Amino acid sequence: MGLTVIIAEKHLMAVDISKAIGATEKHDGYYRNSKGTCVTWAIGHLADLAEPERYGWGKWTMDTLPMIPDKFILELSGDADKKRQFKVISDLMRQADRIIEATDPGREGELIFRYIYTMTGCTKPFERLWVSSLLEDSIREGLKNLKKGTDYDWLYMAGKARGEADWMIGMNLTRAMTLKYNRSKVYSIGRVQTPTLGLIVSRYREHTSFVPKPFYVPVLELKAGETVFKARYYDKFFFTEQAEVELFKVDNTVRCVSAKVKQTKENPPKLYDLTLLQRECNRFHKFSADHTLSIAQSLYEKKMISYPRTDSNYLPEEFLDVLPDYFGFVGERFGSLKKVCESLRKGAVSELYIDSSKVGDHHAIIPLINPMADISRLTPDENIVYSLLAYRFVCAFMPPCERREQELLFLDVKEYYKTIRKHILKPGWRELQQDSEEEQAGMLLNVDEGDLLPLVSKSIEEGMTKKPPLLTEDSLLGLMITAGKLIEDENLLQQMKSVGLGTVATRHAIIELLFKRGYIERQKQNLVPTAKGEELYDIVHDMDVSKVDLTAEWERRLADIEKGNLSYDEFMCDLRKYTQESVGQVKGLNVPEENLAGGMKCPICGKSLRMLPSGLGCSGWVKEDDNSCKFFLSRTVLGAKLTDKDLNNLIEGKPSSKSYKFTSKKGKSFEAKVRLVDGKIDFMFESDKK
Repeated sequence: MGLTVIIAEKHLMAVDISKAIGATEKHDGYYRNSKGTCVTWAIGHLADLAEPERYGWGKWTMDTLPMIPDKFILELSGDADKKRQFKVISDLMRQADRIIEATDPGREGELIFRYIYTMTGCTKPFERLWVSSLLEDSIREGLKNLKKGTDYDWLYMAGKARGEADWMIGMNLTRAMTLKYNRSKVYSIGRVQTPTLGLIVSRYREHTSFVPKPFYVPVLELKAGETVFKARYYDKFFFTEQAEVELFKVDNTVRCVSAKVKQTKENPPKLYDLTLLQRECNRFHKFSADHTLSIAQSLYEKKMISYPRTDSNYLPEEFLDVLPDYFGFVGERFGSLKKVCESLRKGAVSELYIDSSKVGDHHAIIPLINPMADISRLTPDENIVYSLLAYRFVCAFMPPCERREQELLFLDVKEYYKTIRKHILKPGWRELQQDSEEEQAGMLLNVDEGDLLPLVSKSIEEGMTKKPPLLTEDSLLGLMITAGKLIEDENLLQQMKSVGLGTVATRHAIIELLFKRGYIERQKQNLVPTAKGEELYDIVHDMDVSKVDLTAEWERRLADIEKGNLSYDEFMCDLRKYTQESVGQVKGLNVPEENLAGGMKCPICGKSLRMLPSGLGCSGWVKEDDNSCKFFLSRTVLGAKLTDKDLNNLIEGKPSSKSYKFTSKKGKSFEAKVRLVDGKIDFMFESDKK
């Protein structure tokens, strides 16, 4: 009997596969059944791309850049447990007559296995287990219908190209930027990381520099039958006199110049992909994208939901036959859904999100039929995510919400007052999910074109123009999907999924990396740049590596490799050229080697100050020396950008020449002058005694 070796990505998945095939015999690093099938597992990435030192590029010098390997080298993780497990896998693969790849079904899982396969020197053919759930029946069915390993070569090539692109751009530009600015501080640059930081900094500066303006809107109170309602002028004015002039034109009766009633259907919300789930968990429950993914992964490993790292919002056609079973299961688990689920089991369901052509490697995230699933044992956060998935699953198959919408225009077709009334005829899916928008109760107004309505009163409503909101993880993820473009159209959003920043499986990691690097921080739910993040942005914002649309184009090309529409070699050829050009761009930056700030001295240690895009730093600071001077005066303080004149004033011991408008970390605005006290910014208010 030949030896079959199944390689999973994690121990938990290996346990599930072992149960499905009866592999109860436990060994060091693997399980075995009576038929000679062994199940082993990786521990995430056991092997990865080697650091530059392996190529002889250990020293940071401009002469070594760009670093472009003829062939990339893989190396084992330095972790002792990972090394031990790699040896177990290597020994089993060497003995195996049959190899089955069972890592996570996605680009990253494919890369993990292929790197192990390469590092072991294995050349044996292998098969691929591809399942979207860890239920025993799904695993057994998947093992009966194994795919050829070569069927996923394009997926591997896309993962390989992504890793090598990140290595080449990140390693080269990080070194180039750090060396160019002659700082011990490392400027970390990344293919996706840097343009994502750009989105956050740009929005932060738009927000902090925005000056609110008062505006005025003329409003009429009119009477139709016994109903009094408001009609607002179509535009706003920035002077009260203008609004008053418009109101003066209105007589005691007002003519309706347009009366339109239309019936609309609002489709149910689409099923969750990972990014949509992350966005709504952040918006409604303040979960980070990383936390949402970890919860979804936990629910997946508990066999309660399907594979979470998906970018599809659809299910394949074969689901139509089993939907009644799913409704029955969800209805039993959620009492509030039981009535709706029973109705869906017996009647027609919406097929809006049933479309095999829109399902890639994985369908939308849905609850699984698992009688052993125990909701009572879920953590509070797991319960939130599981409930969201269950309710959304039921919503997606309910009828549309049907409304009548009435739009009335008064006075003139060019300079009109408008009112809109909405009335729900059939709630459909909104029976489960109430809109935040206030729906008008009762029937629509009995008003026709040409009717004269009595004027009850007229007034002017005052308001203030609103700042563009700071980004949250919800809104940042939305911009990452659309490559920084504000897109409302759902069809267009679907098309943009392959041209955004990062992928559904990597966006959370990019955001977390920006936190780890100290480039961004949270102010409540908002994402704001640190002084370090603004400094980096100021250095790179004119460079190609910071441009969202260019990075999105690279992401689209990686998706083309995955689909078999672009060769790995063609991608890498272009990548090498891009890396050479980008490094040349950095080398050509006009930055003085020392960049000393015109004889200004550090107020702490007396050494020369170095001028940086984001402010003034002591030339005596050395990263490796904790005792070196750490003085740094940022040009940007709480959203306000100090002038060169005031930077000089502060260094000379003088207060700023003028007051600035600041925004505190709690979001409160205030105005003050600034000065340096013991090398730190101090605020001077009008009430302060000189």
